Amino acid sequence: MWIYDDKKIDSIERVPKEAIGFVYCITNLSKNRMYIGKKSLYHWKRVGIKRFQEFKLNGIEVKRHKNKKKSKKGLPVWVYKAKLESDWLLYTGSNEQLNKDIANGDQFEKHIWEFSNCEKKLSFLETEAQFKMDVIRDNGKYYNGNILGKYFPNDLNC
Repeated sequence: MWIYDDKKIDSIERVPKEAIGFVYCITNLSKNRMYIGKKSLYHWKRVGIKRFQEFKLNGIEVKRHKNKKKSKKGLPVWVYKAKLESDWLLYTGSNEQLNKDIANGDQFEKHIWEFSNCEKKLSFLETEAQFKMDVIRDNGKYYNGNILGKYFPNDLNC
């Protein structure tokens, strides 16, 4: 369960309609450490033609495109995809140490800081939050080991 503006978010119906993802902070209350990240609410999943047709009839967003490797001249092979809800409700971050602490029974709170309606803005908001909170300099307080896979704590020792 997530918390946003002091309200519990426990289903997609409680999320703003236009949101595609959010920036979050998971706090380990036992060790006073935090993890800042982003999570998409939806993902595109490859499906068969029968499920594609079912999803289309039920109003779920779907798309198809040609498989360039398998298509032959005059005979296209189609790839079908559906936009489905991700595992955002149960998500706990991508950091190994964070997930070990969760598995060991430490007390945690999961807070949504901000929703976003586009992918680029979501990435920007996550990066902005990580720089503002100085996650790579103060890595005793944060689980984050890097920012964007580009900036690491050891990079500052030059």
